Amino acid sequence: MADAFAGLGESRTRFIQPSENSAVFATIERFGNIFVNAAKRNLAQAGANASGALSASIAFKVTIMGQRYRFQILAEDYWVFVDGGRGRTKAGGGGAVRKSIGGQQGWISLKGLPVVAIMRKITGRTMSTKEANKALTFLITRKIHKKGFKGNKFMTSVLNPRSMEKFRAEISRSLRRDVELEIQDLQNFVIS
Repeated sequence: MADAFAGLGESRTRFIQPSENSAVFATIERFGNIFVNAAKRNLAQAGANASGALSASIAFKVTIMGQRYRFQILAEDYWVFVDGGRGRTKAGGGGAVRKSIGGQQGWISLKGLPVVAIMRKITGRTMSTKEANKALTFLITRKIHKKGFKGNKFMTSVLNPRSMEKFRAEISRSLRRDVELEIQDLQNFVIS
């Protein structure tokens, strides 16, 4: 029987070792799926997904790093601006806003905006599609540079205090289940 206790207490790493088979891991994955689906739904409801690339990029990753679980949210880099908006800009930028708005692959084209009709209403004259796209790109870019824009909180609204408290409670219950299973495994080991 003394052999059954050999090494007990030498290392605490075996006891409640993070594992992909644990209840805690399953809870984190369930939370990740809920989070991703809610963020995608919020983005669609806000009408802020012209190309579909942002929505398609939203995912999560759970990894085990030593004694910890690591939860990462993955998305296109520009999610921060869609979610939180951006303030007015200073002169001297590289034209990233203009490039993302205009052109054949820009936001205006992806949204399918009737640029000719919009520019006719604004200027009172008819332009080619290319000219209208360029003119509307200029107007939108100027507005963003002068005033910025508000974000839609599609992602941060999901991570509110209420949902985080619910997540903490679920993690606590899962951890309790994992501890109970570890104790049962230890008891079965000692008895056998």
